[in-house]
Amino acid sequence: MRQTALAFAGSLLVISAPVLADRLPGDIVGFGKHVFESGDSRGPWVRIACGGNHTMAMSGDGTLRLWGSNALLQASAPPALGPIVKASGGTGHVLVRRVDGTVRGWGFNQYGQATVPSDLGTVLDVAAGGNHSLALTTAGAVRAWGRNTYGQATVPANVGVAVQVAAGLDHSMARRADGSVRCWGYNIWGQCNVPANVGVAADLVAGGNHTIVRRADGSLRLWGRNDLGQCTVPTNVGVVSQVAAGVAHTLALRADGTLRAWGANDLGQLEIPEDMPPAESIACGASHNAALLEDGTVRCWGSMDYTQCGIPADIRSPRMLAAGAEHFVAIDAAGSVRCWGSNRVGQALVPVDVTSALQVAAGSSHTVALRADGVVRCWGSDAYGQCAVPGDLAPAAQVAAGVNHTVVRGVNGAVRAWGLNSFGQCDVPGSLASAQDIAAGWYHTIALRADGAVQAWGSNAYGQLNAPAGIGSVARVAGGGSHTVALGTSGSVRCWGLNDFGQCNVPTDMGAATQVAANLHHTVALLADGSVRAWGRNDFDQCGVPEDTGRVSHVAASALTTVIAIADEAACPADLDGNGTVTGADLGLLLGDWGTPGTANGSDLSGDGVVTGADLGILLGNWGACG
Repeated sequence: MRQTALAFAGSLLVISAPVLADRLPGDIVGFGKHVFESGDSRGPWVRIACGGNHTMAMSGDGTLRLWGSNALLQASAPPALGPIVKASGGTGHVLVRRVDGTVRGWGFNQYGQATVPSDLGTVLDVAAGGNHSLALTTAGAVRAWGRNTYGQATVPANVGVAVQVAAGLDHSMARRADGSVRCWGYNIWGQCNVPANVGVAADLVAGGNHTIVRRADGSLRLWGRNDLGQCTVPTNVGVVSQVAAGVAHTLALRADGTLRAWGANDLGQLEIPEDMPPAESIACGASHNAALLEDGTVRCWGSMDYTQCGIPADIRSPRMLAAGAEHFVAIDAAGSVRCWGSNRVGQALVPVDVTSALQVAAGSSHTVALRADGVVRCWGSDAYGQCAVPGDLAPAAQVAAGVNHTVVRGVNGAVRAWGLNSFGQCDVPGSLASAQDIAAGWYHTIALRADGAVQAWGSNAYGQLNAPAGIGSVARVAGGGSHTVALGTSGSVRCWGLNDFGQCNVPTDMGAATQVAANLHHTVALLADGSVRAWGRNDFDQCGVPEDTGRVSHVAASALTTVIAIADEAACPADLDGNGTVTGADLGLLLGDWGTPGTANGSDLSGDGVVTGADLGILLGNWGACG
């Protein structure tokens, strides 16, 4: 099996994963990415920046590309962003200065750090800290907002006229026009105690709890937390043209384009790739680094927390797939649940009692599994109670997950939901007596009622709750970020809601579908012939289905990635009685499981968790043969 080198938003990673040229039946193959491959040719890029666990690159026309952690939507730039001239990343939010001098912010906003003050006007510089933000106005005034626990958002009166701002986890800095430096905020490590001999600053950089000044002669002065040597400059650094810092490490770009790093190395952030050509600029995240090379490509190394495309090579013939923001879930042939990708909040750590699983679902950072006995188990982030399974929950037949909420359909058709309820996505309508299918968008919930009508509730900012008239008979539903998808009993697909990237523009030349999946800005359909079609946002190739994919059995989508399971051509999934031929005996077994999970006889041929007309279609399509 070929080894594939990938540069993730945390590290240079070499994985032995199936690629399309040498895949095996039953392999899982991902396409689209949260990251750039090493030596990515889609540049040239002219500027880079990093947030806590995400990375950004800007092209010459001001277009911004983001990859890495997207748990807080920090890697999802808002539509109509326009050309930018600078980007700055905090722990979970992003600030950008646009060409016209205005500022946009997005991502984590618990402290208002992503909410740009309405009276800010035009600015010269921006900086995103841990959970606070800074801006430098055209008049040289420093503005700050967001978390202010340590006074980091309270600008001292003596700052005066500034020419640059910088922000650490909980401290803030400004470089004045005369080259002097002012610091304020969290100071337990002395990171705000500017040394008397710092000299005239040409550049100002903040680490997690340390501060760096680069002088005009290329020398460095560092102070603050130094328990891991992040402030101890190696003797061989020489003349520095740029400096960057993570939570506890420092990276310097020398005048000859080579790099030096010091401080924490627990996640490989000091291990500069030996084969890396000279760099033009650098950036640091919490524990990862990015370098912009002379040819306009980007290289990354350090933290490996977000290897969400590093698919385990030993998973074969998965029965179901699900995708979170940064992790993926599969049920293997034995009914075991497998997770890979980010495990930042335990979303990829499968509990020991999750066995004989029928279904899985994944939210932004939580995972849901339905066991064969009808018990629902949740793990990962529980910040909004999305993993707090009600004690009185009846045996379940289906599970679904939104960004931070969980939905369950009972064996009696009743629907329950819990977790984040900011838009009423957990308030199941009293008029919904029974459902035959459920799905969850990011902030809305969808049910296919027993009478075949689609009913949805929660956020309706883009009309994602408004099923179009004349939609016809529906077999399945799916939820994207802010759009809704319906699979008709005839195999037709309908979409409605947010359509900013064409995620609701169903291809007119598409054949009948048997399964649909959706996420933030794209939609995927598995067709009756085993091929895959995807449409919508494609900046990370999440819609770029490889030409030689072959026959597929399952599809799933995360924010920027599509994952498919290659069909096991050697198996006879429709041969339910195991006699080697698909006959009326198999049909009888399937009809006996109609409307149920169907695991006793293996009747859930489509892998969607319940026995429906889709499974009947597969069986009839293999009549008289080995399925």
